[in-house]
Parts: sequence; C-alpha cells; structure tokens
Amino acid sequence: MITAGISPEQAPSLHIPITLFLFAPLATIVAGVWISITGVDLLTTGWAPPTIGLSHIATLGMLAPVMFGAIYQLIPVVGGAPVPWPKLAPVMTLMWLV
Repeated sequence: MITAGISPEQAPSLHIPITLFLFAPLATIVAGVWISITGVDLLTTGWAPPTIGLSHIATLGMLAPVMFGAIYQLIPVVGGAPVPWPKLAPVMTLMWLV
C-alpha cells in the first residue's frame, strides 16, 4: 500500500465529521415514522408529493450529510491541507437543520 502523500495529521478533530454523520440515523427515524403513519399509500406512485418528500429525506437527510462529513474528513488527509476555519463547522452542521 502506497501511503506517500497521505497526511493523517492534517485531519480535523473527530467531532466535526461525526456531527454530520449523526444526521443519517435521525433522517432514517423520520422517514420510518413517516412511512408508518402514512402507510402503503406513500409508496404506490413515484410522483405523489409525499413520495417525493420521502426521497428528499433519503437524499438530503441521510446521504448528503454523510458525504459532506466524509469529505470534510478525507480532503485534508489526502490533499494535505488543513481544514480552513474549523470553528465554522458547527454552523455548517446547524444549516442542515434549517
């Protein structure tokens, strides 16, 4: 395994990406509660507004924060540059709630 160019010392502290990783279980719980409340009607067609909302919960609530957290952790390690403004990371995380 070639590890030249990888600098793990540039990685931000773990609390920065882990806060973004915690959105996936939260969005999964919201989607599960929504499916259990609305029932099978939610999954009958792909063009119903509640179904489109469920797909947005899946993509913007589960996938996007996990990808941003992984990128926030990976880019400094592979790129070799520290994370700029690490104190603004909680602000970025709170923007997912808005």
